[in-house]
Amino acid sequence: MNYYPWIAAMCRPLMVCIHFRALWRYMRIIWWTVTGTFATFCMITIFIIVYTWMLNRWFTGTPQGVSIFPSFPETLYQMWILMTTSNYPDVTMPSYISSNSNSFMFILYLVIVLFLLMNLLLAEIYSKFVHNIQILNEEKE
Repeated sequence: MNYYPWIAAMCRPLMVCIHFRALWRYMRIIWWTVTGTFATFCMITIFIIVYTWMLNRWFTGTPQGVSIFPSFPETLYQMWILMTTSNYPDVTMPSYISSNSNSFMFILYLVIVLFLLMNLLLAEIYSKFVHNIQILNEEKE
């Protein structure tokens, strides 16, 4: 079906030029939205840093502290990735095996970050985006 792929490659810059106004408009809306949600992003980052410090102190001198949380930057990296649940069982299972009460700290972290703070960030991004679109539509009229 694609007999002339070079035609599509030549039409791409033309399509960008045609839709440049809409693209620029949405880039402004996205920029205003990101700058408006900076405080919430900072709040999430500060929470992760405080929780990282707490876990780093909690597991100092334990096998989990040596293998998973050896330093503050490594612990911060592990907790930032845990926010996305990409390394969920790898980080939590060694401490859960040693003591079941250790899992409470990870469950509390995941509940606060995933279900509260990330949803708060999503809601704020959505509301700011809709608000910025309304502002631009009013300016346009």
